[in-house]
Amino acid sequence: MRKVQKINSIIFCFLMLLISFNANSQLATTGSETVANTTIASNQQHPAIGIDSSGTYILVWESQGQDDDDDEDTYDGYGIYRVSYNSDGTVAKSETLVNSTEEDQRFPDVAMNASGEAVVVWQSYDQDGDNWGIYRRKINSNFSNSSNQSKVNSTVTGRQSMPKVGIDDDFNYIIVWESEGDIYGRLYGDGGGTSISEFQINTTTSNVQNYPDVAMNEDGTFVVVWQSYDQDGDGFGIYHQRYNASGVAQGSETLVNTTTSKQQTTPSIDMDSTGNYIITWTDNNADGSAEGIFGQLYNADGTTNGNEFQINTTTSNSQDNAKVAMSVNGGFSVVWNSYAQDGENMGVYNQSYYSDGTISGAEIQVNTTTNYFQQFPAIALWHEEEAVIVWQDGQIDSTNSLDTDGYGVVFQQYNAAALPVELLYFYAEKQNENVRLDWQTATEINNSHFDVEWSTDGISFEKIGQVQGAGSTNSIRFYDFLHTSPALGFNYYRLKQVDFDGKYEYSDILNIEFQTRNIEYRIFPNPASSFITIENLQADEVIQIFSVNGQFVEEHQSPINNLSITHLPKGTYFIKIGNTVKRILIQ
Repeated sequence: MRKVQKINSIIFCFLMLLISFNANSQLATTGSETVANTTIASNQQHPAIGIDSSGTYILVWESQGQDDDDDEDTYDGYGIYRVSYNSDGTVAKSETLVNSTEEDQRFPDVAMNASGEAVVVWQSYDQDGDNWGIYRRKINSNFSNSSNQSKVNSTVTGRQSMPKVGIDDDFNYIIVWESEGDIYGRLYGDGGGTSISEFQINTTTSNVQNYPDVAMNEDGTFVVVWQSYDQDGDGFGIYHQRYNASGVAQGSETLVNTTTSKQQTTPSIDMDSTGNYIITWTDNNADGSAEGIFGQLYNADGTTNGNEFQINTTTSNSQDNAKVAMSVNGGFSVVWNSYAQDGENMGVYNQSYYSDGTISGAEIQVNTTTNYFQQFPAIALWHEEEAVIVWQDGQIDSTNSLDTDGYGVVFQQYNAAALPVELLYFYAEKQNENVRLDWQTATEINNSHFDVEWSTDGISFEKIGQVQGAGSTNSIRFYDFLHTSPALGFNYYRLKQVDFDGKYEYSDILNIEFQTRNIEYRIFPNPASSFITIENLQADEVIQIFSVNGQFVEEHQSPINNLSITHLPKGTYFIKIGNTVKRILIQ
């Protein structure tokens, strides 16, 4: 849902809609999907990605048998490899081995700071003397490996696994992992030269806590997220804990998911430059058809921003293994696996969002090649202008995958350029008992048509007409549409501009009123923190509150003038009274 705007003049309408159609929208491909791994024998899988402020990025993955020079071994273990790319997709540093010890190194992760320094982490078998341990290695900004790898975990008994890493601009970083059913972390400073001792992150220790992820802000504060079994009362749930830059917990561990029925698993987290953050996870029932992807926005102080929301539009079969990336300005983008949606087995899909949590365009298919499985995606954003998505392609022992032998690592670059229509203005006016809509475009590229959508509440829209676009043109084009059956009260209108390939973008919303009675509701204070006052309420009027995502929150009935809002999370909401919709900010 877009923000409701009350347009008072053509000039105001012109300014708002020129911005709207040229704002950050859904991702569009740059070039074609590309195989990252040069060595194709056996399997290259479980990729991760990091990116710096110039758009240079690093891909890491595990490769089977490639670092094994002992021909007597019957088992081909895995090693960790990396490639670095310039922002234009050209190779900056070719395929390079990260680990210096053979045997088995698995499940890498990588974080890169604004200056191009990176740290790679992974789990290594039996190197610490007992089962799996966690190791790290710095990658310099000139793309060279630093001195030898080093062990992260102090406790070596049992299994330490599934590491994740977050980094700040001064090359301080936090590494987290799961250890025998608990979550541990270790904080490094001075470019990794100093550290504090490993520490336990989860407070609740009953049952199992695993699958951690972490995000670190530019100032060194960080948030850890994980899944915890039976803590929320039914199967796995998602929990998180905030820390300051010194590694001191801020507040207590907190439940993320509002829906607790059945399983919420595999969380992912990222953060913007001010410390606001987004957490995503897989819910195995809430979208009505097997697994689905859900998210929750947070303010920097750990308070929720709005309600949990569903991310995947397509709900048939399973959608899982989501990863999220957030830009420095708060826009974010989510990738996930979707079963059978691309016509084969697993495919990779993406949905982008504006910083206020509103959807930016439609969900898109990422992989061009659909043979076998495309899965375990990861994503990195460069500001809000560029993105890189990487995934695991193919099938074990297959010669028909993109790299022609088993699993391979494939990536695709994207930009977030606006859809190719420059809208000069969009205007609505009464004509007797009708509403006439007029709009004008300056340029169009591959513009199929405009859907005209109408609403009586500014929240739920329906299509009332379609106007053919001009395809591609640099000439100014004029369009109009006549709505012959507007409702009494407020009528809301928006345009859905649709490309020939199905991609689309919404305009801002216009409203026009056919008055039934001269009532102007006044809601104050705005912003508010504890209560709001509503003036001019009539007897038995219904007051409805909706989240910024259009989800119904609660309902009240007059007489009620002062409405308490202390129980609502901070964020943007819409107050609906009859045909009137007002926006408020709770802070």
